[in-house]
Amino acid sequence: MKPIVKGSREYWERNWNDKTSSRPKKETQKQMILNALKSGASLTQLDVYEYPYRCTRLAAVVNVLRNEGHNIITKHIKNGKGKTYGEYRLIPSIKDWAE
Repeated sequence: MKPIVKGSREYWERNWNDKTSSRPKKETQKQMILNALKSGASLTQLDVYEYPYRCTRLAAVVNVLRNEGHNIITKHIKNGKGKTYGEYRLIPSIKDWAE
């Protein structure tokens, strides 16, 4: 059997596409935002723009979470300069309390 050369396609497939790999999965933006909302936090675009979320479209993520069945409310807030932004909060369901 021929040895697998580092950098070859076979090496890459064996080391990076292995479904049984022990590498920890990276938490997605959606998961991080949902976990923050489940912990009782209220989030605005400014809150999630920087590390660790680095999310530039919070409204889109919230829309996806709503489509998955999460009860997220939006509170519209007006700042001192007359600009309006949304603050998102999760209303926990009975299913969420059981977790």
